[in-house]
Amino acid sequence: MQPHYINRVDSQHYLCYMHLYDPSMVDSPGDRLRKARIAARFDSAAAAARRFDWPYSTYAAHENGQNSLNVENAAIYSRAFKVPASWLLTGEGTPARVTVPLRGYVGAGFVIMSLNDPEIDQVEPPMGINIPVEAVQVKGSSMVPAFYEGDLIFYSPETDLRPPGELLGRERIIRLPTGQMYVKRLQKGTRPDRFLLVSYNSDPIVDAEIEWACPVKFVQRA
Repeated sequence: MQPHYINRVDSQHYLCYMHLYDPSMVDSPGDRLRKARIAARFDSAAAAARRFDWPYSTYAAHENGQNSLNVENAAIYSRAFKVPASWLLTGEGTPARVTVPLRGYVGAGFVIMSLNDPEIDQVEPPMGINIPVEAVQVKGSSMVPAFYEGDLIFYSPETDLRPPGELLGRERIIRLPTGQMYVKRLQKGTRPDRFLLVSYNSDPIVDAEIEWACPVKFVQRA
């Protein structure tokens, strides 16, 4: 596409002048997607599509600008190329990937199995989350229909710890004095300082003493 001129109006001095506009100088989402793909060491759009099992025509249309990127597309490419989805969509910030610790995996009984070294595993936080968060990832199908294999559950013990009595009725991240952690719904126990922990497909934990609890901030579906 050739550069062309467009009219600009200087409202302060009431002047109309010609401004050179070169579309090739505009950094579009497709341009950033191509840069991310090259930085991830894929020589071609076809190579990236084969690696991640994407329809080539769909990916190529996003990269060449034929089709626009949406939030869902950007999240998929963000995970694949290790760049922020927000950067792909808007160009704001830098292509350096922002990550948070993956603290463990959630399996049967909604038990969180902690990693020995959480700093080894990192995941990208969802767009719009601007507080310190951590994540756990769902393994297996024992948590269906609440959560599914591969879902990432984000929470913020640094900023969002609350008295358990304020968190009744929904799935929460819960830590017991024994160090065990769960993703379970909180209900009242038989005493003011004890709670019933319930979940799908597993027996409840009766009159549990809770060290701390915090809300689930966001669930990123696999």
